[in-house]
Amino acid sequence: MKHAIKILFITICLCLNLNANAHSPNSDSLSVYIDNIFVGKRCCVDFDKIPSVLSTNYYCNYLFDCSHTKTSVNDPFSSINQKAIKKLFIEKSDIISTNGILHIRTKKAKEGYLYVNKYIMDNVANLDSEQDNIKIIYVYNDKEVETKDEVMHLIGLKKWRIKTVKVVQYEQLGVITVYITGK
Repeated sequence: MKHAIKILFITICLCLNLNANAHSPNSDSLSVYIDNIFVGKRCCVDFDKIPSVLSTNYYCNYLFDCSHTKTSVNDPFSSINQKAIKKLFIEKSDIISTNGILHIRTKKAKEGYLYVNKYIMDNVANLDSEQDNIKIIYVYNDKEVETKDEVMHLIGLKKWRIKTVKVVQYEQLGVITVYITGK
């Protein structure tokens, strides 16, 4: 209970701080990542940037209400289920800067899944600017991840169980395929 109250307090403080600069989207550059998936700047969070197979089979039922995926500038985190959050922290390059990354980690996301998503974000060119038009397909051991069971297996993936990760970007088609080979 104390942990949930602490997370709620941090989120409220963060939202109050966010509202101070919400009038100008260019006034800050705090990026928001959920389980290492980029969902926008703090002024313009859009949960639709989460790959649809993950959103449909996991995030909609667990982390947020899908009927509220378009968030407002005044309260971008109002639809998030606080009980689903394991960790919430801000990564900054320096103390004075407003630049940084807000990381939200869900309780079910394991280190292998987080590693795969970070690998995608680090290795795909222009992902931040064109993510609205890109479809991400996860392929685990030569099988496309499509069902809820497959998504939950992906989310619960341990890093030591991953042999290789390969990201292939098809820019003309607007598709990114992530090939994950397990041990």
